[in-house]
Amino acid sequence: MEKATEKGMEQLKEIMDAVDKVNDMDVLIQANRYVIDRCKLLEKSRDARLKAQLKVGDKVKIKDEKVSARSAHLRGAVGRVTKVKRSNASVEFEAGRWSIPFTMLEKVEG
Repeated sequence: MEKATEKGMEQLKEIMDAVDKVNDMDVLIQANRYVIDRCKLLEKSRDARLKAQLKVGDKVKIKDEKVSARSAHLRGAVGRVTKVKRSNASVEFEAGRWSIPFTMLEKVEG
């Protein structure tokens, strides 16, 4: 997750203040759904930008905060893209080749 900017923190405080004033559970549930949908849209947009930037041979790193305990051996691993697919990339690491979702990757310069 990216670090919040000062403007973002101000917006967050305004949102939290508005939510604190709501006493209707149905309204809060609808607001929650809206926030989740908005997050998914932003994530897809970010993934599309990364996909457009990636090409075979690029060096990528797995983001530490996205790795589950089951895949801890890949935490912070750096590898080379061997194929760019619709929603993930095949990446060759020392430990082998893995299909990694774009949400878990960041491009490494060099």
